[in-house]
Amino acid sequence: MYKIKCLYEDFLVRENIELNFTTGDYYYFLIEKKGLGTLDTIKLISQKLKLDLTRFGYAGLKDKNALTSQYISIFKPDMIILDKIDLKNLTLKFIGLGNKPISKGTLLGNDFVITVRNLDNEHKKISFIENYFDEQRFSSNNVDVGRNIVKRNYNQIFEFLNIDNFNSLKKYDHSMLRFYVNSYQSYLWNCVVADLLRKEKGYFEVDYSLGKFVFLNRKIKNFKVPLLNFDSKFESGVKLVYERIMKEEGISKDSFLIREFPELINETDYRDVVVDVSIKSRFENDELNKGKFKQILEFSLPKGSYATIVIKKMFFV
Repeated sequence: MYKIKCLYEDFLVRENIELNFTTGDYYYFLIEKKGLGTLDTIKLISQKLKLDLTRFGYAGLKDKNALTSQYISIFKPDMIILDKIDLKNLTLKFIGLGNKPISKGTLLGNDFVITVRNLDNEHKKISFIENYFDEQRFSSNNVDVGRNIVKRNYNQIFEFLNIDNFNSLKKYDHSMLRFYVNSYQSYLWNCVVADLLRKEKGYFEVDYSLGKFVFLNRKIKNFKVPLLNFDSKFESGVKLVYERIMKEEGISKDSFLIREFPELINETDYRDVVVDVSIKSRFENDELNKGKFKQILEFSLPKGSYATIVIKKMFFV
């Protein structure tokens, strides 16, 4: 069985971002980190600076089991204190000022260099992936919390989040509540796309923690599927699948109009089902696994696409 992330250096990620440098109160930083996720990193920095999390901006979430480079913004940080911060496995480099926070809209994509180990033979490169959300999106109880937020099952939410009452929930980090709802939407998207692709000729399935990925042997024309929301518009085939899944889940589109938490309401995002990928590959002896080989892959993906999906499809056995 192939292995990834045996070393932090086996999974290198560099963010591609579009920034407009000018005068302003937002300070832009390049952060390089090892063994730290994006949200944990921001929380660490916010504690050191004694700043509210709302003063931080970022374009994407990066996995902690990797060596990653990404950009963040901080609104009016104390640079004197910041220069004295010494955090293990984390460096910050000030790169300029701007008049807007860094957000998802500034992200273009990510470059990857991934080492896949414990191989018996070289695997054939692929030219496209089905654009699923992968395990990183669903870690712990993210989907269950999001489902219960959408269904207003507050007692279950209190239990998951280890809080006592609705007032505590109102004070809870809204960015995390939004992330839980997005995780649930992502899970539903995966279910819909898998069902749609089973109608195509020639596919194989790969298990993951919440179901199965359906991968195609031949590329089809790309189309978009919405993440379920109150204002989602469906083509006929997509509509039928979503209606069945909504019935099974006991929800409707209006379930995502969470009026108790208006901060969680946003517009529908329409996601590509098929994404092209161009891979450079090297095949070498694996120094960590005697008698085995490693394959080093270099490729880029647009924002929101998961490199681990490339690995799961390419190295499926």
